[in-house]
Amino acid sequence: MHELLGTVKARFEDNIYLVGEVGGEPDPAKTQENHTYSMDSVTNYLFSGARDGWMNVLGNATRYYPEWNSMMTTKGIKYIPSAYPGYNNTGNEDAPNPTALPPDETKFEEFLYIAKENVDTSLNIIMLTSWNEWKDATMLEPSSESAETFLHVVHDIIPEFPSVLAITLFIILTGVASLVSRRGPKRPITRRQAAQHSI
Repeated sequence: MHELLGTVKARFEDNIYLVGEVGGEPDPAKTQENHTYSMDSVTNYLFSGARDGWMNVLGNATRYYPEWNSMMTTKGIKYIPSAYPGYNNTGNEDAPNPTALPPDETKFEEFLYIAKENVDTSLNIIMLTSWNEWKDATMLEPSSESAETFLHVVHDIIPEFPSVLAITLFIILTGVASLVSRRGPKRPITRRQAAQHSI
């Protein structure tokens, strides 16, 4: 695997960016060395043991995110902190260790704040676990249970570019597209048409 990743990076030079997933171990000192080789950055898909409750998850994030940043920096690797609104895989028949961490708007908000405080400013990336992982109850998409709650939390803490600018760009692009579609492609004039115009 070392050789394969090295070959891939050499082949694509600066046109590929590799992000490695280093598991749910909160303490970076316990992370196996072979998880980080050839990576440009690393993240924890499901940070900390969710089965130990929200206080444990948030406490570990507060304590260990700075350590992850520091340790990865010494290796020349960036660290991408993660956050999730909850986790529940008790309904999965193949789950080896069923875990229930109830989705919680307030806890997710706090989790995002912790991640934001520890983000690498050269990347400005936070890993959200995940967009629509219904199987593990980490979904952010609108649902009958939570409506758009978790999307609003993300927007409130990490707002997108100004809405006024977005609306302005949308209007401009829509207008340009409309003009182009109305004009349609130019067709060549036949000799007969040219003769009629010249009379």
